[in-house]
Amino acid sequence: MTALPSPRTLAKFTLLTGVLALALLLLLQNATAREVSLQAAAYLFGFVTTPFILEATLALLGLLAVMTYNQWRVSKEGDGWVVLPEDKKDSD
Repeated sequence: MTALPSPRTLAKFTLLTGVLALALLLLLQNATAREVSLQAAAYLFGFVTTPFILEATLALLGLLAVMTYNQWRVSKEGDGWVVLPEDKKDSD
């Protein structure tokens, strides 16, 4: 059985969905917004796919994916911290 999302999570999802819907509506209604966003996407694509930047971007995205997965796993399973008992030896 899965837990229901919290009200805060639902509010974040609703806000994100609203912003994306508003942006899509703006792009559908306004030719200038369409042109500017397509030009920005073209420049961004050209910049990101240059040889050094492409490898650095993919490496950073991979690192971000691993760190995000680890944070999710730790929040779900706990940090796994173990305290070992100390060995007490009498030294004379």
